[in-house]
Formats: sequence, C-alpha cells, structure tokens
Amino acid sequence: MTRGDAGYTLIELLVAAALTLLLTAITCHVLVEVRATIDAGAGRADVQQRARVALDTLSVRIRGAGAGPARSSTPFRLVYWGPPLSPGRPGGSASEFSTAVTAFEALTSVPPATLAFDAPAGTPTLDFDYTAGCPPPCGFFDRMTVLVADGVGDFDLFVLTTINGSSATVRRLDLGTGGSYARGSPAVPVDVHAYYLNERSRELRVFDGDRSDLPVVTDVVALSFEYTVERADGTLGPLDAAMLQDGPWCGAGSQPFDADLLRIRAVRVTLRVQVGDQALRGSNSIWFRNPGTAVESARMVKDVTLRTSITPPNLGAWR
Repeated sequence: MTRGDAGYTLIELLVAAALTLLLTAITCHVLVEVRATIDAGAGRADVQQRARVALDTLSVRIRGAGAGPARSSTPFRLVYWGPPLSPGRPGGSASEFSTAVTAFEALTSVPPATLAFDAPAGTPTLDFDYTAGCPPPCGFFDRMTVLVADGVGDFDLFVLTTINGSSATVRRLDLGTGGSYARGSPAVPVDVHAYYLNERSRELRVFDGDRSDLPVVTDVVALSFEYTVERADGTLGPLDAAMLQDGPWCGAGSQPFDADLLRIRAVRVTLRVQVGDQALRGSNSIWFRNPGTAVESARMVKDVTLRTSITPPNLGAWR
C-alpha cells in the first residue's frame, strides 16, 4: 500500500480542523466588527438627521410666528393684535417657560372675516361676515382655529367645533385674554403650534392648543428656549419668567397678558438628541445624557447637540 492510499493521519486532521476553526473565528470576528461599524454609522446618521429635522421644524414655525393673512384686503401682522409667540404651551405649567414655545400664524389659504354680531366673553357661538363675493362658509371649516381681536389689547383663539354657513359653535383655547368683541372685529384663521419636550417619552411633541398632541422627533433628551426682548430704551436683553408677571398688562378681559410678550425679537433654541439603541451609548456623562452598554469608542454614537438663533421677521413694535 502506498502513502497516497493510506489517507490523512490523525495529526493532519487535527491541524486541518484547528486551522478551519481559527479561520472561522477570524471571519466571525471580522463580521461582528463590520456589523458594529455599520450599526454605529447608521446610528450617527440617524441621530444627526433627527436633530436636523427637529431644529428645522422649530425654526420654520418660530420664524413664521406672527405672519398675517396673505389674502386680506388690509394686510397686517398678527403682532398688532396680540402676542403670536410666547414661552410655554397652552395649559402647561410655569416650569415650561424655558422648555416649550407657542407660535401661531395666519393661514394663507383662507381669507379673514369679521364678526357679524357682538361676541361677549364666554360666548359659545360666533357669527361671521365673509369677504365680499365669497359665499359662506368661505373656506372656514370644522376644527379650524380662528383669532378674534379688538386691536386695543384683547385677543382670543377659538376652535370652530361645528360650522353652519356664517355661524359656528366654538370652543375657546387657553390662549388669549378672555375678552369680549364688538361687531366688525377681525376673525383670522390661524395655525397654532406649541412645541415641548415630553421628558418621560423623550419626544419633541407639537400641540395645537386643543386636542391634537403628536410626536415630531423621538429620543430628544434636552430642549431649551431663550428669548431676547427689546427694552423700552431700544436695547436688547434676555427675557425671564419674572418679567411676565410685573406688567404693564394688556387687555381688558379676565386673562390680560404682560406687554413684554409683544417685545420678543429673537429666540435661541438648543436641543439634544440621542441614539435610541443603548448598545450604542457609553457611560461617559459628557457624551451621553442617558448611559448605555457600549464599551468601545468605535461602537459609540455620541449625543448630538444643535443650537440656533431665530429672528422672526413678523415681530415688531405693537401699534
């Protein structure tokens, strides 16, 4: 019998098996590293994208605050009728002064109307005179929000719960002065957006002041707003919560507002977003608001913090 007929020896088989196991282990290790790199790369892209979406959304809404109706026969800025940008959110607590913001702007697709009859404080209905030649309801619709103001301090926001021609049943939002309004007062359709951070769910959310409260971006772990106001001497300075409690007061209704709300000129926004998978977060408290289980820096996706300053062009001195 020749050696070629004898086959492999036991030692040769063991060596071959050992080499196979070694190559398999190396391959698995490489694949794990590649997968970790891919996951980390995808996590970084996701965090950056969500941070940009959140900041862009806030920037657009804050910058649009106070925009007046595009189809009005007498164009005006909403700041002439009330504060279209304010700290906090409707129905929120005082602690949300620096963590929430409410902005509203006129709908560009629907022309404003005027009140056909006087509207006393607490009225459950509103009646409208629409633009000449526009048959009722002239673009007004159920669940629309309408700003009613008197031009001398009082303003309120109403949701049209049911509209029937020129008349509508309404629900007043927790925004405004709770005033009464004379026939001929403007009624301007508006969009209301109150942005705030739900710390428990770690979501940036948007509230319409009524019943719609929706998530915008997830895994937001910090959000703050800083406001700049124009002082009486024309200089600019920071707005703090105490300044909204000392007057002078605007509006003759049951809930007058501090005139400093009309002096807001700019908003500085800071937000921080984390990766959702805790396996991509480490334990360094500087890099991560909420620690994770990652131990190798190559597999970590640091929190992303973005800041911007926004100067809404439709805010300015109140007439």
